[in-house]
Amino acid sequence: GGAAAVAAAAAGGGPLSMRSLLANQAAALTAVPWQLVQLTETSTPGQLKVWFLAAGKLHSVTMLLPRSFLVDTFLEEPLELAHSLAGAAGAAGATRSGSGSGSGSGLQLQLEVVRASSVTLPAGRRPTNLFRVTLPEHQYRAAATRLAAALSAGHVRGVYEDRLPVALPAVLSLGCVVSVVPEARGRPIGGHWRLHDFKMRTTAEVGYLDQDSEAAAAPPQQPGGAPPLALPLGGIRHVVLYSSMDGSGRGVFVLTQAALERGLVVVLQPSSVAAREVTGMLLERLWRDARAHAAQEGGPSEPERLTWEVMYERDALDASRALQRALLSYRSSVRSPTVVVVQGPLSAARLQRDMTVLHDFPALDMPSHADDSRYPPLQWQQRAARRALYRCAGAGLWLVERAALCRYAHAPLANLDPAGAGAAAAAASTTGGPGGGGAAGGEAAGGGIGSVADLLMARRLREAGLTLQVVDPALPDLGGSETAEGDPREDTGAAEAVSAATRPRSELSYPGVYRSVCVTLRLHHLAVAAVEAADLLAELEGVASGAAAAAAAAGGGGVGGAMGGSNGAAGFKVLRALQAAWIRDATVNRNLIADSLLQNLYRWLSNPSSPLHDPGLHRALLQLQHKLFLQLCSEMRRLGAVIVAANTNSITLCTGKRGVRAAAGYTRFLLETLRSRELFRWLELAPASWYLAYMYRDPYNWAGLESTAAGAEWR
Repeated sequence: GGAAAVAAAAAGGGPLSMRSLLANQAAALTAVPWQLVQLTETSTPGQLKVWFLAAGKLHSVTMLLPRSFLVDTFLEEPLELAHSLAGAAGAAGATRSGSGSGSGSGLQLQLEVVRASSVTLPAGRRPTNLFRVTLPEHQYRAAATRLAAALSAGHVRGVYEDRLPVALPAVLSLGCVVSVVPEARGRPIGGHWRLHDFKMRTTAEVGYLDQDSEAAAAPPQQPGGAPPLALPLGGIRHVVLYSSMDGSGRGVFVLTQAALERGLVVVLQPSSVAAREVTGMLLERLWRDARAHAAQEGGPSEPERLTWEVMYERDALDASRALQRALLSYRSSVRSPTVVVVQGPLSAARLQRDMTVLHDFPALDMPSHADDSRYPPLQWQQRAARRALYRCAGAGLWLVERAALCRYAHAPLANLDPAGAGAAAAAASTTGGPGGGGAAGGEAAGGGIGSVADLLMARRLREAGLTLQVVDPALPDLGGSETAEGDPREDTGAAEAVSAATRPRSELSYPGVYRSVCVTLRLHHLAVAAVEAADLLAELEGVASGAAAAAAAAGGGGVGGAMGGSNGAAGFKVLRALQAAWIRDATVNRNLIADSLLQNLYRWLSNPSSPLHDPGLHRALLQLQHKLFLQLCSEMRRLGAVIVAANTNSITLCTGKRGVRAAAGYTRFLLETLRSRELFRWLELAPASWYLAYMYRDPYNWAGLESTAAGAEWR
């Protein structure tokens, strides 16, 4: 009787029905914040697979993201532009309510055209009639050729943001933690979601992959009764898939599964008669060394022992099948949230073609090391295996550092790079010893910090109403206009010529023989100090504001540049506000990432491979640095110092003192006086070397009698 009642309730849609069970699960899941792990493209254009952590479990949903770009045109009405684009795509144009849709025998475009009057264009251009065009991504790709022809018509002055990476708008809008808006709660998880269904939450409101989360506090027990491992990323485990290959068909694949205490090594050896150097005993010894090295670097704990399986294959496809079987076994055995860390010349997107099981995990591309694929002629297998195990053991520390960067940048764990997933991994980082850079690789040293700056800058630019230029670094998105930088779609070399002509030469040189004590001062934070002192420098020149001076400097002294006019001033204001936030975090909150961002400010702005690289902003910073440098040298002369040589990295002074103690006292007075000036408040000058006598001709020809007593006296 009870079973019949349950069956009747289920059939009638009662409280025990499958529908109500799924509805309750969806309501419970949408009521808690979602920690986004990855936003990745699917095989269907315009559909993103969103991996997120909620209630201690890993879930995925599908989100629809349309293509949106700006068009500056002579047409005055949105309907006219919609008719023009729809007609070019081969559809008879029937439009309504500011949107255009084509109907007929050709491709039907679901266009939405609205006026975008609050957007500021690059190159200081004044828009004639600026519209934002939105259409589904699959239609945009299907009609890409015809749309390009339509956007080349005579009435179109420029097209902007048409080449943004697909996931970037979602990353900027959602951040790393979201909550479902009340209107969308209870919706089936398997349905299609949109951006307006989510609300961004800051990491101050909701933690992101924190080490003290509930899942991390009580990790699952290990097989065989071993003590549980600490899970530092909010309870998320990681599997490392490493690969290295040379051009002759030799290679090594390694898969480490810490949750199962297993490891798989697949050696690619085209010759069937070659020696087999890799054994289980060798891998156990190498793993102990690699684990100890990772622990010394501060990484999370790894299993003391792994059960290693060694396979030899003759081609990469057979190796992929072996790895696929191992990942399938892992998926059926481990129910904990897991991400796959991919390191090697093959990106995660490429490996997914041969290993379809990777679609069932969030996959992160870890920066690879080009030197790992350079094998010696003899005993290459042992060397490659040793490198591979060091990289795998260091992946945990890289993940922890990556999570910290994403937490600060408000970006999903796998979407830190604005140019697209896998771009950072494609760039080979500096190599060292067997474990050199194995934990953080090149990204934590430079690329990761640059990506954090790019994302924070892009988000602030969008909030300020400026267009984004996140595209191929070789092709800056200037709307197709030809500026002093040259045509952005033609490699004419004009950009280098203009940059060399307008780059200030911040060097001073006074050859001679100096017979009193001299000191070389290292100059730090010049870029940060120049941006902060922009208004003071403008007052000294009689300019209205530092932003206006920066905009004029960006134009290259009257020559229109990539950043000029109102847009130049607006871009510089955004940079100043961003730097002020970093300074506040570094000084008040003692945030190490903010401090690293300040230290790498000039490197980031001058890096042409940065997705947000702006030549005009770089030129403005060079001009401000030059002006501050000249003011610093002038103030030093006013305080009685004799400059021997100076540049933006170091300044060599002649103190005029015969004794070491007097020279150290004068140098201390000089630096304290400079530090008290508002103009030089953020500059840091530190003695690097002392000389009892100094002979100087040029930066490459000089000699000095170095003094060790002066350094001790200074300390």
